Parts: sequence; structure tokens; C-alpha cells
Amino acid sequence: MWWLGGDPHVIRLPDLETTGIETYGGTRTRGLSAHPKVDPRTGEMMWFDYQPVPPYLTYGVISRDGELTHQAEIDLPGPRLQHDLAITERFTVLMDMSMMWDPEALARGRVRLGFFPDSPARFGLVPRFGTDRDVRWFDAAPMFMYHAVNAWEDGDDVVLVGCRIDQPFAGDACNEVRQVPAIATLRLAPAFHEWRFDLRTGVCRERQLDDVYAEFPRMDNRLLGRPSRYSYHQRCAEAPTLLFDGVIKYDYGRGATAESYSYPSGWFGGETVFAAREGSDGEDDGYLVTFVVEEARGTSECQVFDAARLADGPVCRLGIPQRVPTGYHTCWIPTTPNLS
Repeated sequence: MWWLGGDPHVIRLPDLETTGIETYGGTRTRGLSAHPKVDPRTGEMMWFDYQPVPPYLTYGVISRDGELTHQAEIDLPGPRLQHDLAITERFTVLMDMSMMWDPEALARGRVRLGFFPDSPARFGLVPRFGTDRDVRWFDAAPMFMYHAVNAWEDGDDVVLVGCRIDQPFAGDACNEVRQVPAIATLRLAPAFHEWRFDLRTGVCRERQLDDVYAEFPRMDNRLLGRPSRYSYHQRCAEAPTLLFDGVIKYDYGRGATAESYSYPSGWFGGETVFAAREGSDGEDDGYLVTFVVEEARGTSECQVFDAARLADGPVCRLGIPQRVPTGYHTCWIPTTPNLS
């Protein structure tokens, strides 16, 4: 599942063989875009699909038993790029951001991305089984975001934390003080950020939590949609392309204080995924698992960190007999997934 909604495929465990396309009992009529979210308590999966032609955005819920139980078209003023969503106990957070298909180019039959700093970003809060008429939109400063960390309800506020990019196009950014990685023309300069949506006033309050460029955040998914404290972000190396030269652990429950681990020179890591320790009940009582490669020789390892003591370095290094390219997303699947 990537930018535009596609067909989700079933991967069999434990041999990871692809067995076919998931249709959810023949009820799925739309694609699924990255990133759907599964509520760890109910087992429901909230998803979206977006397209460059109407309907521009479709939102839905798939039950714990794999049935499509809800689907609704969400009205947008035009086609929008979307990559992630967030959930709370009651709401799903949808995004209408300032990077989008250029409407003038579309009118001429062309497809071209543009960033429009005069257009505020918007976040839509929709009840889990809500429709377009139930969405509450909150305006925020112009930006684009690939990945959210988490969202939760805090009294009359809904809190969202994620990795915000204030200028997503390389050609539009001037006076760079450091090397910023890019994929084609997309500038990857994300910083940790918080938004608070006041359900009483309709006002969004936001603040930057750190100025280090880091992305692909992961957390203890047992707390997805509920108040959480820690997240683990991959630090962007000063390089022309996207490489991660370290890992940052943020404690945003205490003002986004951070500890970090830097890979040895010439080594780069992938996304660190959190694996809870057996019998654990603490949010960072577990491990971070990732693939690491030494680019010069192609030596690859699977490294394991104690999530509570990241700065101490890996507690386990597993040599891999062939090179594993540094990649993006990873997933930890326990022997018995906990969906209680």
C-alpha cells in the first residue's frame, strides 16, 4: 500500500508467502492507502483511499472479523496527497495538507505536484463511524506530513503528534544550513511536532517539539489511540538521499526530552519497530528491532536495543549472510497478536 489506494495483499505466517488479494468478503470496492490503523482494543481497522478524481477521499472501518462495516465519502475541495491517518478512542484524524496536485496543471490535463503556502493545512476529526457531515475541520499552519506518531483525547482536546515538514520541495527551500536529504524533488526535513484540537472552540494550537530532522516514528502500538509517552524516530543523516544514521527516543510526556544512539560511521539503519517484552506492562518495557547495513562492504545485521536504555547501544547483533538494503517500514508480529 503506497500513495494511491491499491489492493491489500495477504501474507501468510510464519513463512511470509503472499497468498492473494484481500477483498474482505467481497465488500471492498475502494483501494487502501498507507497507513491504516488498527485499534488494539477493538481490533477495528480504520482506513482511507484517495484519488485524483472524485470521490477524492473515502474513509472506512473494517471489523476485527474482517468485515467492511463502514464506508463514507469525505468531501474535499480537490485532489489531495495523503499518506497517513491517526485514531483516538472516538475519532479518526484525516489530513488535508498544503502539498497537493496543482489545480492549474490539472485543468490543462497535466499532473504536477505543488506546495501552496497560502493554503492552510487542515485536520478533519470524524467520529469512528461518522460521515462527511460529522467531520470537524481544524486549520493549521501550512505543511506536509508523511507519518504521524499517535493521537489521543485529553479532556476537551484531541492531541496529535507527528513529523511535520514546513517546506516539502527541495527547489523552494533557500539558505539551507545543512545537507537535507531528498527523494527526487521531495525535501525530507521533518521535525517532531504537536497539534491540539480544541473541541469546544474549534481552534488548533500547535508547537514544534524538536528541530532535529527525524522521521519514520514508531511507538508501542498497544497504546495506539490512547495517551502515550514515548516514540522512536530515525535520525536523517546529512546526505543527499535518505539515510538514517541514528535513532532518537522522545519522551514527549516530559517536554519531548530525548536520548539517542548513533550508528558507527558508515553504518545506516532502517525503521526501528517496538516489540514488547513478554509479560511487560510498561510503555518502553521491550525492544527495538531493526536492520543495519555497512554501506561500504554490504555487511548487514539485525540489531536489537533495550527500548528503556537506547543510548547503551544494541544488546544483540545478529549477523545476516547477505546484504539487506536499508529500507523504510518494518513490522513486528508477535506469536499471538494481542487484540484484547
